[in-house]
Amino acid sequence: MTWSGSSSDGGPVPPDPRGRRSALTAVIVAVLAAVAIGAGVALFSLVKPDPTTTSRGVVTAFMNDLRDGDYSDARDLLCADGQRQIKDGQALVDRIDIPEAGITGYTISSILTGAQLQGEKGDQVSVLVDIDDQQRQFGLFVVSEGGHRAICGYGWLEQ
Repeated sequence: MTWSGSSSDGGPVPPDPRGRRSALTAVIVAVLAAVAIGAGVALFSLVKPDPTTTSRGVVTAFMNDLRDGDYSDARDLLCADGQRQIKDGQALVDRIDIPEAGITGYTISSILTGAQLQGEKGDQVSVLVDIDDQQRQFGLFVVSEGGHRAICGYGWLEQ
């Protein structure tokens, strides 16, 4: 092994071990950071909040699915009776009569809790829907079903 420099007694000076330790420390820190980030992402994907626990959450998920063209996913947010009537995503599009331009955005404008629809208690939700350069009012009725919120009524409201 060749060392450069000389010590006070004239002998060779060994290399500074701190250089190797700091490189090793940096590698260990980088590996631990990568593991922590990976664990955080995995944990978030396992425990992400269920959007069907609130009326706002289920309506947001439903409207996002309609906007994004995920009609089968939107259908899955319907109550059991609605799912029996609407067999697939295309049937949902046909029933709602989504304009060909599609939904480009929306704003939940109001939620009336404790509303009644055909003898069933739930929440009445009004949504202002953007279609091209127009806005239309869309109404939804949300019920509690099996511990989750589900959409059990919907339609365009006249303005």
